Amino acid sequence: MERRGGLDFCLVNMPFCRPTGPTLAPGLLQAIVRRDGLSCRVIYANVDFFRLVTYSEDVWVNSCSREQALPDWVFAGAAFPDHAPDHDEYLEQVRQRNAIYMRMSLARFREKAWSLRRRAEEFVEYTARRVVATNPRVVGCSSTFTQHVASLALLRRIRELAPAVVTVIGGANCEAAMGLATHRCFPWVDYVVSGEADELISDLVRGMVAHGRDLPPQEQPEGVLTPGHRLSGYPPLEDGGPRAMTADLGALPVPDFADYFSELKRVPALEAALSPGLLVESSRGCWWGQCRFCSLDGRKCGFRSKPPRKLLDELDSLHQTYGVDRFLFTDSLMDRRYFTEFLPELARRPKPYRLFIEIKSNLTRPELAALAKAGFTYLQPGIESFHTEHLKLMNKGVKAWQNVHVVKQCRQLGICCVYNLLYDLPGEQDQWLEEMARLAPLLAHLRPPGTVCRIRLDRLSYYVTNAAEVGLQIIPPRIVEAIFPVGEADLADLVYSFTDKDRETIDASPFLAGIFQRQAAIELMRQVALWRRAYFSAKNPAMLSMRPDGDGLLLHDSRPMAQLAARRINGPEMALLLACNDAPRQERLRQEMLGAGMAADRWGQALEALLDWGLVAALDGRLVGLVLEEPAPPEAPWEEFGGGSLDMDLLARLTKPQLESA
Repeated sequence: MERRGGLDFCLVNMPFCRPTGPTLAPGLLQAIVRRDGLSCRVIYANVDFFRLVTYSEDVWVNSCSREQALPDWVFAGAAFPDHAPDHDEYLEQVRQRNAIYMRMSLARFREKAWSLRRRAEEFVEYTARRVVATNPRVVGCSSTFTQHVASLALLRRIRELAPAVVTVIGGANCEAAMGLATHRCFPWVDYVVSGEADELISDLVRGMVAHGRDLPPQEQPEGVLTPGHRLSGYPPLEDGGPRAMTADLGALPVPDFADYFSELKRVPALEAALSPGLLVESSRGCWWGQCRFCSLDGRKCGFRSKPPRKLLDELDSLHQTYGVDRFLFTDSLMDRRYFTEFLPELARRPKPYRLFIEIKSNLTRPELAALAKAGFTYLQPGIESFHTEHLKLMNKGVKAWQNVHVVKQCRQLGICCVYNLLYDLPGEQDQWLEEMARLAPLLAHLRPPGTVCRIRLDRLSYYVTNAAEVGLQIIPPRIVEAIFPVGEADLADLVYSFTDKDRETIDASPFLAGIFQRQAAIELMRQVALWRRAYFSAKNPAMLSMRPDGDGLLLHDSRPMAQLAARRINGPEMALLLACNDAPRQERLRQEMLGAGMAADRWGQALEALLDWGLVAALDGRLVGLVLEEPAPPEAPWEEFGGGSLDMDLLARLTKPQLESA
């Protein structure tokens, strides 16, 4: 319901952002302010953008590594029309640093990038007029990852079209120093919220509606920056603050996603090809919080989770309201108590939801089975590496054997396990990458990494806050000077990801990049590429499986490294292989089997054979069985992903990008 005088609050979710479901923050904030008696609408401009660009173009621009920020450059012309950097140099650098763009000529790459930038400027103009037409008192943007410049562009144009409208921005790109820099550098942004706005948003909107830009800075909750702060001075930056934080997740309402589904109707091709997935959260923060590459612990936000009953009710409510049975949890790490208080209830239902969540890789086989029974078709276990010393350097709190074991058990259960491998950590040794490269052929029948990628140096992570200690000289990527028209100090406060000064020098030069290539990293990438080719082969996908055959086991092995396609084993080899299914400690297993009557020399022979055939991996003093038990259910297809999916063939046939008048 809109009050006389217009809409209280118009929230806009700008590109670039996943179109396969609504964004959580706008839907949650809309539910809160409506509950508290204010009128609110969410415009999912990221969905509307697909009337102007194709999905393949969206994927193409977002294939850029975050440090080079091509999606931000696409909208920078609208945000900063007077900024005139060397665009040719910027685009050449982006292409050079991203292998996917090197597949096309520099001229073609520039042509495609400029085409998107021109359409982005047109889209900002169109969207700003669309927003102003709702007669809003306050316009806000939620900015995460590659949405920041697009959001700034929209708010700038709204200020020009309707100077009386109050503007506000929040989201992950506005945390702490980034929020201060956004407020300091871009005067058309009236208010910035750093942190979680759930408990303050209604009072803030009510205050902005009543008093416009004149809210007293000293009366605002922590995390809110006002126009008055530009005159009175900003709060100090300490321990990742200023930052608002929500104490009780159980008190939050069910998100309101109705405007997303209304927006979809504006893009019929996308609506027809889409099976949407809804974002939900069971927790915030991370109960581990010690991974050195992660920025979560630096925010000092603590781990909080919803009561299991509240979470179940929320899933059911969303399903009943929107008819969607796919859910992607935004959690950094699932609360362990859900194994006893949440999963069993889901498993009892005749038709489970299709779910995705991030987990820690030290889960047992029964715990993974419980997730599968509850409807988790996809899991992200945060693998990062298959070498224990490498994992120790990251402070992951797990070992290599656990990572191999969880990938194997996910495949055994038909769960799609998604993960990447990281490299280029401070203190990393080539030997670790070489050993992982030698391990990869043994795992060809298990889900491979999505990619092997260089570690990212994110704000508030251990590597950034302790840069000197680990031998890094942290600077903002020079390449983003082509995006933001600000000085070096402000740029350092605006960016989310940094680079090392020496790395930046090397990356900027094709000659130096070639000289300093690490052969160990290249070999690991090569082996992962072979792994992916074997696993996803349409004709003969790699498999390593076993089934009972009389008093023995019949093994099928189609991995490229297989010595025999079929092999029958019995006796000590069979007993040892079956005992390795749960990755026992090698010495303990040896003692048990010798105690059961196996001769020491037969133990040694059996173990040597299993290792030689690649049926078992010896890692961290454990024997990790690699063979899948038949029948192994097929891995969950993409259509079962909790985050939603698109029928790409149908979308390609239906897509005709155009921009209608507002």
